[in-house]
Order: sequence, then C-alpha cells, then structure tokens
Amino acid sequence: MEAVIYGGGVLGKMLVPHLVQSGYDVTIIDSDSEFLQSVSLDSSVKTIWLQDSMMQNYLEDARVDIAELFIAISENDHANLLEAQTAARIYKVQNVICLVEDPQLQHLFKDQNITIVGSSLLAIFQDIETNL
Repeated sequence: MEAVIYGGGVLGKMLVPHLVQSGYDVTIIDSDSEFLQSVSLDSSVKTIWLQDSMMQNYLEDARVDIAELFIAISENDHANLLEAQTAARIYKVQNVICLVEDPQLQHLFKDQNITIVGSSLLAIFQDIETNL
C-alpha cells in the first residue's frame, strides 16, 4: 500500500511510524531537508525535497497516481487544499485527508470528497487514524 504525505512537522513525525507499521510505503513531500532526513531512516519511507511548489512534478515523483492514501498536513491551509484536491480529482486517490485550520475554509470544502481535519494536534491524529 502507498501513502503520500504533503508537509511534515510534528504531525508527520507521529504519522510516519504509524503508517509504516500499518503496512504502508510512505513518501513525504516537504521543503524542510532536516525533517526529511530525520524520517528517511526506514526503508519504507521515501522523501522528496520540495524546492519549487509551483512545479507539479513532485506529486508524480511521489507516485501519487498509485497511492491509496494522501495526507496534506503542511502549515498552509491553501496549499493543503490545493494538493488534496489535486490528489483527489486529478490522480483519483480514494482516501484524501487535509489539514485545514481556518473554520471558513473547513466549511467551504467539507463536501469535496476530502476528509477535512481541524486544528488540535491530538484531534488531527485521531481523525487521520479513524480514516486509515
């Protein structure tokens, strides 16, 4: 099974071991090279350093087209929504989870075949785990 994570941080560090233990090969896309280095120790984890967010090649490099799960958890609501919509609509990923902290954006995108998760770190992890 393939999972792609867009963004990282604390939540990414928590999710990667859980996904690997659940049988996923994980690809993480992030602009923080130190974070990517810290999570790439497991052979089930591939990392892609995001240098130019305007290029869509990184999604293809991550093999999002064969992913069963896409999780967007960067610190940018708009980037998360864009990547989640791309994964769901263009690449037809069945299970797409997107972190959105802005309540207005949460409401606006709640019916887009994307699971929107909110702002509390614990709640986000629980929402994502529920959808695995």
